[in-house]
Amino acid sequence: MAAEQPDRDGRLTPPLSRMPFGGLLMVEMARGGQGHYSWLESVGPTLGDVLEVAPDLVVGRWVAITSFDSGPLEPTAEELSQGWRTENGVAVSPRVDSPFDLPHDQFDEWYVFADPIEKPKITVFVNNCNFQLSRPDYAGTDRVGAALLAATVSEWQDLFWAQLEELEPLAYMAQGDRLMVVGKEAEVIRRVREALGANHGR
Repeated sequence: MAAEQPDRDGRLTPPLSRMPFGGLLMVEMARGGQGHYSWLESVGPTLGDVLEVAPDLVVGRWVAITSFDSGPLEPTAEELSQGWRTENGVAVSPRVDSPFDLPHDQFDEWYVFADPIEKPKITVFVNNCNFQLSRPDYAGTDRVGAALLAATVSEWQDLFWAQLEELEPLAYMAQGDRLMVVGKEAEVIRRVREALGANHGR
């Protein structure tokens, strides 16, 4: 397992580390913090798993969906009648009563707000293969390749954290090649991390 190193806030930010998953498979998980946010990143669990263990991440809040199955979400006529709307390619939910009313597939990205967001202008990160919260794994990469990878990932991370600072969502959730959950409520993120680890045989 690669050694953990402090991130910019001095908190441990390891690359994705392999942990037992269902006895035979493997789950990889990393965690860290940035400013007011705590985060986790994992391979294996899904957004549905997160909603089961922490529905309070979205209930009573508004969710801006920037990616649904790697593209913009087009609300159905029924959803529009229930208060869904789209602006600038972003689908914004009405106040969420049940987490399972939120449509999700693969390569999904959500920003969760305490109040409705108006005229959202949000860069999508989940569909970019160079974006991750953890440090990249340089195994099998030469020095030049490792330097290029590190610079590219760092650039996207800087853009992501700058956007979160500007938008100030309560939480960010995305599922593409990996699951990423970011939130201001550190206790909720800890609960998600521990529950996902237990449910997947850690």
